[in-house]
Amino acid sequence: MRNLILFLLISIPIVHSLTVDVNVPEILDSRISSFILDDSKPNIVNIKTEVHNIGSLPFNSRVRLEVISKNQTDKILWSDEKLINPSEKKLFNLFFYFNQSGSFRIKVRIYYSNEIMEYKDATFQLEKSIEPSDIFKIRRMRISGNYLKFEIKSEENGNFVANFFDYPKSWIVEQKTFSLEEDKWTPVKVKFIPAGDFNRKIGFEVFSIDGNFYNSTHFELKKESKIEEIYNNFFGFLGIS
Repeated sequence: MRNLILFLLISIPIVHSLTVDVNVPEILDSRISSFILDDSKPNIVNIKTEVHNIGSLPFNSRVRLEVISKNQTDKILWSDEKLINPSEKKLFNLFFYFNQSGSFRIKVRIYYSNEIMEYKDATFQLEKSIEPSDIFKIRRMRISGNYLKFEIKSEENGNFVANFFDYPKSWIVEQKTFSLEEDKWTPVKVKFIPAGDFNRKIGFEVFSIDGNFYNSTHFELKKESKIEEIYNNFFGFLGIS
C-alpha cells in the first residue's frame, strides 16, 4: 500500500502557476495619417483630417483649423471631440465657406489629451463660383449650460453646417453638421467652451454642404434664465415661435 501511494505521488505532475508581468510603457503620441482639401463644391472647402493614435494610451482629440486671408484670421474652425484608442484612426470633417475669391492659408492643430501637434500649413487659391440663396430662418439663439442653442428652419431638405465666428481665440465653439426637413423648425445645440466674459456679439453662419444656400448674421450672446430655459424648450418642442 505504501508503494502504491509513493507511485501515485511520483506519477502526478507538479504544476507551477507562473504570472508574467508585462509592463507596457505609457506613450502619448499621435500623427496625422491623412489630410485632404476638397474644393469640388461651389464656395466650400471640405477639410478632412484623419488622426492616428500611435501611442499606448487612449486620448480625447479635436482638430482646430485657423483660416488666414491677407495675413488676418478669417475663420477658426473647431471639430467635435472624439475618443481615440491606441492604434485607432478617427476622421474629423470640417467645412469652410468662403465669400470671396483669393489666396487662403490654413494652420492645422491637433489637440490630444494635454498635448498640441501642429501640422504643416496648407495654402490654396479659391474662386467664388456662385451667389448663394438664403433659405433660412433662425430664432432663440441663447447660451444654455455648455451649449449655444437655437432653432432653425429651411425652405429645402438637406444637410447643413452651422459655424460661429468673430469670437476670442481663447474660446472653443464646435462646428455642427445636421439635417433639416423642409419648413420644419429644428432645435440645434453646439458645444461651447468660453473663457472669461461671454456677453458679447458673435458671428453665426449656416450653409448647405453643396454650397447653394447660405446665411450669415451676428447675435448678442445671452445666458438664458431657468424660466427662459423651460419656455424655450417647451415651445421649441412644439414648434411655436
